[in-house]
Amino acid sequence: MIGDISEDDVFLDVGAGLGNIVAQFALQTNAGQCLGIEKRAEVVYAGLQCVRSSAARLLNLRKVRVLIGDILDTPLSCCPPFQAASIVYLNDFLFEEPAKLAVREDLCEMPKARVIISTSLYCSRHRDKCQDPFCARWQLEETMYGRANVDKALVRAKVRHDGPGVGMLGNGCVGGSADPKFVQSVVAWDCRAAVQGL
Repeated sequence: MIGDISEDDVFLDVGAGLGNIVAQFALQTNAGQCLGIEKRAEVVYAGLQCVRSSAARLLNLRKVRVLIGDILDTPLSCCPPFQAASIVYLNDFLFEEPAKLAVREDLCEMPKARVIISTSLYCSRHRDKCQDPFCARWQLEETMYGRANVDKALVRAKVRHDGPGVGMLGNGCVGGSADPKFVQSVVAWDCRAAVQGL
């Protein structure tokens, strides 16, 4: 969980796949909306079919929207509904470098984002007084390890919070946020469990 989550929060999973994480977040939190973006249409359709089959019993699944789109063609920071995201999750270790760079730039420009959970460093040469635009906005808060899948080894996840500054930074990134939230766990949701009555 990520501290206090209210109906004002919008969760976004970039590279959502079937939407497992999106559905899990919808089921376990008070977030008002849970979004995902995935470029493989057949994967999105399979995941949405699973969500729809369980939505009558698990009403929080009605908050789930996974949209088909490529992050190279979809500027998350200015494209509705993604621009409203306050919590962003990226299991991006399989992303190609151009996609990682596009997401990195978008994360700096997302006006409401306050927490990022990712599997990438984004600044490989980070140091205390780093002047990188990403580091100017986002502070590394915690590194944790969890399973991305039941069958896989532990994966490192980086948790970043909006920096201490308030207002527009020189790099065009909007800074500042209310109290930072701490991530205690990231859990994968298996849609088969939901169908069987989670």
